[in-house]
Amino acid sequence: MNARAALFDVDGTLLDSNELHVKAWRRAFADFDIHISTQQLRGQMGNGGDRVVKALCSPDQAESLGKELIQRHVDIFTRDYLHRVRPFPCVRDLFQRLRDDGVRIVLASSAQQWERDRHIEILGIGHLLDGATTGDEIDHTKPRPDIFHLALRGLPDVSPRQAVVVGDSPYDAQAGRRAGMQVVGVLSGGFEKRVLWDAGARMVFRDLEDLLESYDASPFAQDPIVSKEPRMEGRPKRAAPRFPATKGRAFRPA
Repeated sequence: MNARAALFDVDGTLLDSNELHVKAWRRAFADFDIHISTQQLRGQMGNGGDRVVKALCSPDQAESLGKELIQRHVDIFTRDYLHRVRPFPCVRDLFQRLRDDGVRIVLASSAQQWERDRHIEILGIGHLLDGATTGDEIDHTKPRPDIFHLALRGLPDVSPRQAVVVGDSPYDAQAGRRAGMQVVGVLSGGFEKRVLWDAGARMVFRDLEDLLESYDASPFAQDPIVSKEPRMEGRPKRAAPRFPATKGRAFRPA
């Protein structure tokens, strides 16, 4: 079945921001005298903020400090790192190709509304979107499927089987599969391809540029190449770095 909608994760998929979030999280934890390694935090990128805290803190710490830790991370990231965030190459070119093929595009963002809008501004793709979520209307963060259910809600004529999730983390893949959708993984967030395959990605590309160049072998192609096993697509390229939010209103383009 040809894809009729593409639901995109943002951090690590469209925006080169994961390492900046790692730095902000480390500083937030340190402010509460909790010392977490860079490697531990890298393995949590793509996970919901509440789950990051639970994964890396003791139960008592998570209970007493969880909300403050999450807010401290947001404050540090916004003040010191958001201005350094840049898009990955070929985001707009890929979105234009999808639009030309009649594929609807939604950002499945768990950010707050103001941050989501800033992301759209940085990416320069507002005119290509059919919608964008925030986290304010979901009860559970990834790897639960709430954010992808919300993203698809604005496209009532598209079924989960006709939607493809594109994300960089195993949490994206797990959430997409639980939502009944196909999942395409990208290595731009730093996770290894086997991690994404094991989490449920049908195909794994090195980045969005790879996906665009291998478009005819992707689930978005009019006559996609079908494989029974997950596979790596796209041209050889430099290796990706290795390491293994919150509730929103849906964005509607003007």
